[in-house]
Amino acid sequence: MHLSSGSPEVVEAQRIEGAARGLLRGLGHLTQALFRAGEFAITRSQAALLDALEPGPRRVTELAAATGMVQPRVTVMLQKLEEAGLVERQRCAPTGARWRRP
Repeated sequence: MHLSSGSPEVVEAQRIEGAARGLLRGLGHLTQALFRAGEFAITRSQAALLDALEPGPRRVTELAAATGMVQPRVTVMLQKLEEAGLVERQRCAPTGARWRRP
């Protein structure tokens, strides 16, 4: 069965697709607003780092791999989370530092 571009089925499918895209954009904005309105006003990326620390202490390279973020960005975000009291840095000789949730 071939549908022409102006057929009611195609128009309806395009309308549904547009509505779905709008809903996804709205959910993204809502999620950002909820994170910022929370007790610690953290971003989704910071929340992802905290989630990655849930099993236990990890190195920055491990966190970058687990979250898909670049290492310099992870380092900066960890420093901000540390200032907020949400993570702690542990010195571990000879492997370097690991981060953990307090």
